[in-house]
Amino acid sequence: MGFDVAVIGSGPGGFYCALARAQAGLRTALVERDRLRGTGFRWGCLPVKIMLDSLRRGERWAGRRGASRARSARSALLADLRHSLPQIESHLNRRLTAAGVQIIVGEARLRGPREIEVGERRLETRAVVLATGSEPAGWPGVPLGGRTCLSHRDLLALPRLPRRLLVLGGDVEGIELACLLSRLRVRVTVVEKQPEILPGQDRDLVAPVEQALRASGVSLLTGCTVSGSRAGPSGLSVELADGRRLQAPAALLTGLRRPNLPEGLEAAGVRLAPGGATVAVDAALQTSCPDVYAVGDVNGLSGMAHAAIEQGLRVARTVAGAAGRGAAPPRAYTGLARALFTLPEIAGAGLQEREL
Repeated sequence: MGFDVAVIGSGPGGFYCALARAQAGLRTALVERDRLRGTGFRWGCLPVKIMLDSLRRGERWAGRRGASRARSARSALLADLRHSLPQIESHLNRRLTAAGVQIIVGEARLRGPREIEVGERRLETRAVVLATGSEPAGWPGVPLGGRTCLSHRDLLALPRLPRRLLVLGGDVEGIELACLLSRLRVRVTVVEKQPEILPGQDRDLVAPVEQALRASGVSLLTGCTVSGSRAGPSGLSVELADGRRLQAPAALLTGLRRPNLPEGLEAAGVRLAPGGATVAVDAALQTSCPDVYAVGDVNGLSGMAHAAIEQGLRVARTVAGAAGRGAAPPRAYTGLARALFTLPEIAGAGLQEREL
């Protein structure tokens, strides 16, 4: 059986694109190489935010002290995850099934503009939507791998949190996790190459977050560039450009990600953007192949989940025949609504003071 649209990747952009097309009566396939929902759902934004929300709701374990309190806190937070994530996942799966989306598990390879290979199966489709997302990338001189240079996924999968942790990157991901881990009695040191943490945010909003971090025992090293690292029996040694060395059992690398480019782009006539890291798209999110679209991290326009959702819905309208409806040039991604799940939170929309 052929499909009207085949979506590759089940993260935010892919999920909502497939759902919208199926609800409109189009024969829709959703191809996922691993498990539905993507990185953000299982290992990124959602688990971290669920745990931070648990902390905000009052810290049920507040009466306990020291290591006992830390163990109790971690157990309670993990219990919240075990309770919440399956419920959310089940609800989202029911929505796809009820809408008639055919879910296909396996690695997708483009065989042409309208043909996808998944294992030994060939899918014919009128349109393809690339929603393959991205994955963590190592820093120059600090490659990911082993038990010492961790991505956020590696960190959340650890059976036991380290007593000390270097967070390399004072961006949103790094600071959100620093807020979480410091409340779990992990001694955190944040290293940021910019003069201030959370670069790009208004300083009057960042100041309370910085104050809360220091009160939780977090060390903030700003204006520091990492030049290299060395793993050893006792953990990781990180060298700074000024000659200082920092040591800890492990380091969390944040900020750098690389898009997941599916195989077979050339066969489908899909060109990459200058630099070759992302898929090139026009204002309607159409690639150089008229039948192939790209949404979310893989097109490099925005790394925000709500932007990926809007892109997925926009492509869903275009595939349905409403070409160009709601299309916006890349400059429309300036001043998007944003929420930082730090302790305390930061939120805003539109241009910031420094941009005006």
